[in-house]
Amino acid sequence: MDKMGYLEDSTRGDCERAIVMWCGWRSVSVGVVLLGLCAKADAEWIEVRVSEDASVISHSPDTNYNDCYPGYGPLWSGAFSDGSTGYFLTRFYLKFQLPVLQPDQYIASAILRGYYWDSGSDTPKQKHDIYLVSNDTWAQDGITWNNQPLLTPTLAAIAKFIPTENETHTWVAWDITSTVANEYVASDDTLSLMFKVCDESSPERSGEYFTESESFPCCSFELDLDVRLIPAPSALVGLLSMGLMGLAGLVWRHRRRGASR
Repeated sequence: MDKMGYLEDSTRGDCERAIVMWCGWRSVSVGVVLLGLCAKADAEWIEVRVSEDASVISHSPDTNYNDCYPGYGPLWSGAFSDGSTGYFLTRFYLKFQLPVLQPDQYIASAILRGYYWDSGSDTPKQKHDIYLVSNDTWAQDGITWNNQPLLTPTLAAIAKFIPTENETHTWVAWDITSTVANEYVASDDTLSLMFKVCDESSPERSGEYFTESESFPCCSFELDLDVRLIPAPSALVGLLSMGLMGLAGLVWRHRRRGASR
């Protein structure tokens, strides 16, 4: 082959490679975009209201506060010390019944929302922890301080509430996506959570109040689930396959040319 012919063949080969590369990557890119659009189009937000909620209080360890703590409407989490009752702790529990998902659905996002009612804290306000409770057998009309589910000592908090970063009488949100997704993986259709002050050994006032479902149902705790469905249409699969085959063919052809020279 003369020099001109070699250059012509080389130039043609470069053009072919560029065309195949462009078509291949374009097909893959379009497929990825379509896949994202399909996933977005099939997003479904499901609002799950709390099914049971109740506070437990250490100074009355065998008393069940089904509706609310006497004199208070909201759920109560904190530590208190005053002249009349002495030092005592409060926690509150939440229970959600998770909706059934289809085999081709998954949880893309799970946001816990609660209405922050008020604060009984002195300065500085203390942080509060949110824990997953593995035992779902408790009931709001029977739970007390003495029979509340025990926490595993090594269990870490799944989220935190920092009063100084939130205004009172407003909604607060926590991302607990991984926790809810794991509940589905474990085939657990009930989610139980517990709120408590981080440092329960401190006798400083640290009470934080959230709306209980019996007091104001419209402002009770809720779980917002972003449920996604990702279909695999034959056209999309074909488009992705075409692009990948084109790229594979380009690599094979390039190697073959190199081996023949």
